[in-house]
Amino acid sequence: MGAGFEELLNDERTYVRRLESIVELADALKSEGILLVGHQRPAADALNSAAVLADAQRRLLLRFESLILRTDWDARLLDPFTQWRALCMNAYTQLVATERKVKVALRALLGRYQSEVNRVVLPENVKLALVNALPVFGLAAPRVRAYQDFLGVSSLRHLFAQVDMTVVGTRECCGSSFAKVSASCQRTASPGSSTGRRRSCGP
Repeated sequence: MGAGFEELLNDERTYVRRLESIVELADALKSEGILLVGHQRPAADALNSAAVLADAQRRLLLRFESLILRTDWDARLLDPFTQWRALCMNAYTQLVATERKVKVALRALLGRYQSEVNRVVLPENVKLALVNALPVFGLAAPRVRAYQDFLGVSSLRHLFAQVDMTVVGTRECCGSSFAKVSASCQRTASPGSSTGRRRSCGP
């Protein structure tokens, strides 16, 4: 197994662990009966997809780990992404497109409940879940950037080229959807970062 794949695998393990905090936030809000409406709707949509996203990333990680002992691991690297695409490409593309709005909405929720004027106490389990989940929103785009840099843009475009999907109510080619994800990843990359270097999903 190459050093690059080992680094990708370790980053994926970290990302999967951190995604659990989004699932925990969704569960905490539901258990306390706190609804996200109006301008908080993007956050509600992201949290509704949290379990699907976390499950898909866990499956992707398991597929990565299954390649470790294979002598032909490098020839089978696209296989895990084929399953990942089928499980969550819609939700993942939408998350990348709305991460910034989601963070704004959740910060506003946290700030509103902490305001002395409102004098509303946010349940501790929800407050803790919010604090833990907020840094995770913003990692989805760099994660795709890591996949892109590791596999190469041409490999990902080929993988997604002929798959129809629904994004925000419109039918479009998955290739163009990937272009949106890739463009968002480019915008979130730090200035001066080289195309060939992968970005860690850690804090």
